Amino acid sequence: MSRTNSIPDQFVFSKMQTDAGEHINAIRNRKELERMAGGTFWWGIGESKGQVIEALRRAKPHPEVLFSLMPSRPSAQSREPGEVFVWESFRTPQGELPLPSHVIVISGGTRTGTPKARYHALVCTSPLPILENGGGTVDATQLINIGDSGRPLGSSQVTAAVRYSPKIGAVAPRPYRIAARARLEPPYFADLANPRKLSGAELRLLYDVGRDGKSAEDWVAVTRQLRAF
Repeated sequence: MSRTNSIPDQFVFSKMQTDAGEHINAIRNRKELERMAGGTFWWGIGESKGQVIEALRRAKPHPEVLFSLMPSRPSAQSREPGEVFVWESFRTPQGELPLPSHVIVISGGTRTGTPKARYHALVCTSPLPILENGGGTVDATQLINIGDSGRPLGSSQVTAAVRYSPKIGAVAPRPYRIAARARLEPPYFADLANPRKLSGAELRLLYDVGRDGKSAEDWVAVTRQLRAF
C-alpha cells in the first residue's frame, strides 16, 4: 500500500454511496467486518471491469483501490430498491464457485424495471481497517481511463481503472477525498452469478449487523444464517 495520503500513478478508483436500501456508513461497516472475518472484502460494482483490471495488472500486479464518497445524493432506486438480491456464486473458467463463506455481496434487484442479471465485485484486501485508512485527495480531472482509448474519467463513471495524467488547459479541479484504500488480490475481479431475492427477515439481519459496534463474530453468525435460509 502506498504511503499515507499518496496517490499511485495507476490504480482502481471507485465512488461509493448508499445502495440496495442500505446507508453507505452501514455498507462500510459490513465490509470492514468482512475483512476482519476473512482477510478480504468483495466490493460490489454494477459494471464489468475485468478486461481493464487485467490491463492494469500488467503494470501493477496487485493494484491499489481508492474509494471516495460520491458527491451527489443517492438515487431513489438506491435508497428504496423494492427488491434486494444476494449473489451466491461467481464465474470462473472452471465453472461457477460459491463465494467465500465470510463474503456477502448484495445489490438492488432491478435495473430500469427489469430483474438484474449481472453484477460484479472487486476482490480487495487491506492490512489496516478500511474505516480508518483513508486520507488524501484525488483530482478527478487528472484521471485517464486505462484501455477505453485513454479517455478522461467521466463524471458519471462509478468505478474505473485509471492513471494519473497532468491536466491539459484550464480545467476546474474535481477533488474527491479518499475515504478508504485497499489492494486487489486473487481473483482480483469477479463476475457474480446465482442471485437470490432476500426476504424481509434476511434484510433485517443484514442491515442490523451494519450498525456501529458489531464484531467479526457477529458478522460470521449472520453469514451462516443467511446461507441457511
